[in-house]
Amino acid sequence: MAKKQNEEKHQLKKSRANFEVIGEVGKLGEWTYSIDATSSSGFKYSSMKLNVKVSDNNTISVEAMGGYFPNKTDNIIKVRGKDDPNEMIEVAWEDRKNKDIIDVISNLNIINIALEKDVNNKLVYKKFLSWYDAIEYVQAHLKQGDRIKVRGNLVYSEYNETVQVRKNIQSIYLVDESDEKVKNEALFTQTILTTSSDMDKSHAKEDKIIDISAKVVDYDKNLGAQRAFDYLFKVKLEDGQENARLSVCKKLIPEKKAILREITVVGNIVEGAEVSNITAKDIPQELQDLIDCGIYTEEEILNKMIVKGPKIVSFFITKPAVSEAKEGQLPTILVSDDKYTLDDLIVEAPTKSSSDDNKFEKELEALNEQLEDTDSDKSDELEDTDSDEDYNDLSWMKELDD
Repeated sequence: MAKKQNEEKHQLKKSRANFEVIGEVGKLGEWTYSIDATSSSGFKYSSMKLNVKVSDNNTISVEAMGGYFPNKTDNIIKVRGKDDPNEMIEVAWEDRKNKDIIDVISNLNIINIALEKDVNNKLVYKKFLSWYDAIEYVQAHLKQGDRIKVRGNLVYSEYNETVQVRKNIQSIYLVDESDEKVKNEALFTQTILTTSSDMDKSHAKEDKIIDISAKVVDYDKNLGAQRAFDYLFKVKLEDGQENARLSVCKKLIPEKKAILREITVVGNIVEGAEVSNITAKDIPQELQDLIDCGIYTEEEILNKMIVKGPKIVSFFITKPAVSEAKEGQLPTILVSDDKYTLDDLIVEAPTKSSSDDNKFEKELEALNEQLEDTDSDKSDELEDTDSDEDYNDLSWMKELDD
């Protein structure tokens, strides 16, 4: 699509990309923490990767990393001011623990940890500017089985021609195990870009999954600029909620081919190993004989036959995000069809090298790519939610043929 001469190209900007996970801390081992490690470039860092069990079929991996260059004298942390979000503050590395400085920094740049309770059974909040310090504190206080709430940011990057998403922690809080109102869950809020051809309903009648081949905006360390990454989101047509989910899909995708829609969505994260679909019909005769003799049960044999594949992470969209109500304004869906055009997806590298300014971010990116995946034996099933709607309503099937 060609732009008119009086049209200006708009720079893509990252918007909402957040997550919240509530669950129990999984197994902690020597792979969980790396304290005071040093990279080949001399970058000294600490890193952490936690597994949070949301359900038997869903364990979410979250991570954090922070560090500095000991051989540099100008290590700084760039943050925003609390009173003026447009104010940029540069904090010297040696001042990162200064409470007076921390008090004037925006909470968006603060790492909040609450893993202890006082004599009144109230949470004790600790604030940090770098995960280099916070990870050591977490290691000393977090225990396997602790029920926690983790919030953070989704960060997209491309490695070996595959788009990856990391869940970088911003806060960790203990959750009262007796509080039944707080349910285990893994949620995300993400701003995506879509075109008229980004929805695939071809296999929805078989598996009740609609694919949304959207784009997300994030910083590309190789390009030195923000760009759109291709990423597959899904919409699950839960029993009894098919028509509602199809209505959501129609909100996600613009009708006109020339439109690039920006819309913020909310949904569930499901993470685990892909599991083969084995039934009693697949049991070979020699194993069936063992079942018939009572040596094994059918369930035991089926469990032994399950083949688990590589870990997969799925983002299931459940609804569009809605703005908060303001004085004189009603809440609205966070969507725009005129913020960007298709031409804005073409991003050129900056003419001026930004390697020095982004050295810290690039180092973190490279180190994150080296983190090993420690998850195992988790499936990719999303629990169906209960619904009072008629489960025999099949009108949604007609929508798939449109």
